[in-house]
Amino acid sequence: MTNPDHPLPTHRLRKAVITDLPLIYRGERDYIQRWEPSHEDGWLRHSERHLASWIDHFDRLVIATVDEHFAGYCLWMPQDASALLCTLGVTAQHRCKGIGAALLEAYKDDARQAGFTHLTLSVRADNPAKRLYEKAGFRHTGVDANGYLRFEQGS
Repeated sequence: MTNPDHPLPTHRLRKAVITDLPLIYRGERDYIQRWEPSHEDGWLRHSERHLASWIDHFDRLVIATVDEHFAGYCLWMPQDASALLCTLGVTAQHRCKGIGAALLEAYKDDARQAGFTHLTLSVRADNPAKRLYEKAGFRHTGVDANGYLRFEQGS
């Protein structure tokens, strides 16, 4: 229940600008350090490849802000006949406030507007975000080659 004396701050979604890239880099690195610390060295070795992917799909990168401060991001890209959610991150101080759900809806809307009817994503089995994906109508369809749970929505 929302306390009327302390309402949740409102968030805003916008397309990314180039100065968001360092914040996305930090968000991705924080995720690796927290959830997949054994993969950090490999992730760092491939940081230029990650940056190139973010730039190649820059028009599919959405930023969430709260009071004009960076609060999260999501990026999707076409993969075969599907739209793949590559990453979705919310800063620690803004989690559990609807920002992840808003970013997920932005992915779904953007992908559908681009003509995709089949949406996919993968998540670690122990990542609490999987509840967000299930609540948004994604169904668990298996495990991908990296051991992540695969979720799909649409035809």
